[in-house]
Amino acid sequence: MAYDEVNDYYSYLSYFFDFPGQPLNTQNNRHEYGASIFAHYLSKRFGPDVIRQIWERIGISGQANMSSFDRVIPGGIGSAMKEFAVWNY
Repeated sequence: MAYDEVNDYYSYLSYFFDFPGQPLNTQNNRHEYGASIFAHYLSKRFGPDVIRQIWERIGISGQANMSSFDRVIPGGIGSAMKEFAVWNY
């Protein structure tokens, strides 16, 4: 977002899309960069403030886990993941 012309996450998208069974929060030094596509989806779907709100929730709770997403995303993360899957299709 800060450097819109730099899209190096493109080279990691296959690590996300080629392994659809991996949880969103998988950490293996590849998947998490490809999973940034989910943040792009959230920003397009709910507006860029949703990302800031998630970071603020993480700051309040002191824990970077999926519950921060669930509390901020309208309808919860489960609903967003279903729609994200359709968008990807």
